[in-house]
Amino acid sequence: MVPRAGIASFDRSTLISDESLILLVLSYVEAQRQHELTGDLSSRPVETASPGKVNRISTITLQFKLDDLAPSGTIRQAVDDWFEFVHPAAPVVHRATFLQQLELSSVSEDLDFLLLVVSVCSATVSTLRRRCVPYASFISVEKCYHVISTLTQARGPLPISLIRCQTKYNMACSLVQQRGMDNQTTQLLFTEVTTMVSHLLHYEVESASIIDHELIKRLYWLCFAGQW
Repeated sequence: MVPRAGIASFDRSTLISDESLILLVLSYVEAQRQHELTGDLSSRPVETASPGKVNRISTITLQFKLDDLAPSGTIRQAVDDWFEFVHPAAPVVHRATFLQQLELSSVSEDLDFLLLVVSVCSATVSTLRRRCVPYASFISVEKCYHVISTLTQARGPLPISLIRCQTKYNMACSLVQQRGMDNQTTQLLFTEVTTMVSHLLHYEVESASIIDHELIKRLYWLCFAGQW
């Protein structure tokens, strides 16, 4: 086929696919996060493993419970405040399903859900600064970010899922309040969650449940709005 005058021809085989682009973005974001974590940890005393002792990252990975973050009553208060004051503006989780799982969180081994709860607590203290005074001594944005980032790094690469997008979105919004939008970590988190949600919307939304379908769309538009 002869190219039209004035229009440059190109080889379509050189174009990168959407999935490859997503993988490239996620790889870049993960590399930046690991670089940041390495830099943050380099200034701290290094804990070496020895017989009868497990290093801190391994301990938190294998044994993490919500009680490690704060007492159960404190976490429940933070969650209730989030649903009452934050959720109406950013309804990124299904309330009934979330609360049902939270009742079983003390015996839950679903780390993805536990991290989602941590991110909700982080979003609460970053948004409701006056109301959260009673439990602010237990929960802070930086503490929640450390828990989530440490566990995420220790677990390694994982498939894209809605619950992981919800956790990253809550954490990104928390860091906006804590560090500002110009912070590199904040920007990387927003870039990552936007890319992940776009993947879900374009490739997996049709196989999702009705509830998840709606949550993916809500999260997508919240990410879009957050770019402006």
